[in-house]
Amino acid sequence: GQALLVHARNAATKSRDKDRDDFKRTLMETAVESVYVTSTGVSRLVQAYYQHIGRIMEDHEERKLQHLKTLQGERMENYKLRKKQELSNPSSGSRTAGGAHETSQAVHQRMLSQQKRFLAQFPVHQQMRLHAQQQQAGVMD
Repeated sequence: GQALLVHARNAATKSRDKDRDDFKRTLMETAVESVYVTSTGVSRLVQAYYQHIGRIMEDHEERKLQHLKTLQGERMENYKLRKKQELSNPSSGSRTAGGAHETSQAVHQRMLSQQKRFLAQFPVHQQMRLHAQQQQAGVMD
């Protein structure tokens, strides 16, 4: 029993010494890396940074998409509510439609007047081109 106990103590001491040596080596490597910049250390830092930025960007895109979906849902609800109110209250709808009709008719009148002015300029322009062509033909002759 005594021999077994001595053997176990020796094995534990060797194991502790080995663990202590491993710890010292790891501590030394970490200290060296913290003092000297190595490409491996920088690569690890850069890779960790890019992974962190990637996660942040994914979270941002996800939140933005969720916000857009929420806004779209609110817009659809507002549209449905407005349509429902227009159907249930036709008198207000006719006033709105009449106002919109008057506005669109005014826009239509302005467009027609601009069109008439443009068409009035067109024959004058054609006459000027015809006169220039006749002068050019006269010069050529």
